[in-house]
Amino acid sequence: MTVLTIKGKDVEPVYDFILYRNIVGKDKDMQNSNFSEFVQSLCDDDPDVLIEFYRNVSGRALSEEAVAKQLADQGVFDDVPAACDEIIKGMLESGFLAAKVKAFLSSEEKSVKRMKIGLEVKSIDEESKMQIEMEMKLKEAVNKENSKRLSI
Repeated sequence: MTVLTIKGKDVEPVYDFILYRNIVGKDKDMQNSNFSEFVQSLCDDDPDVLIEFYRNVSGRALSEEAVAKQLADQGVFDDVPAACDEIIKGMLESGFLAAKVKAFLSSEEKSVKRMKIGLEVKSIDEESKMQIEMEMKLKEAVNKENSKRLSI
């Protein structure tokens, strides 16, 4: 388990609503988008998301540099996928965050369904139709991978 030292105390992540609010911010209009970006970054094994996550664990008491140093000292960046899996596992074990992950996956599936409906519009030209089909196939592939990853 990755821990941070904050004001001389070792702190493990607490997967709760406070952490969620730290991740998504207070702007209600941006919260779902911010959470989706965060989850997608975890699924993409983006090392920046680790710094962002643990900075939010600290309640932003630590700078990005301080968090990055602590994570590097613990070898977290040596296996970014494992570190992302650890965060995903923690989220899936938390009632509220698990519900938010399910909502993210559901939203992504609904997006593909809306694309399929868009293809049925008679006034759509062939070039646009091909573009939508390509985007839809890509989104379906990403959704399939995300669904696997988010059900650790």
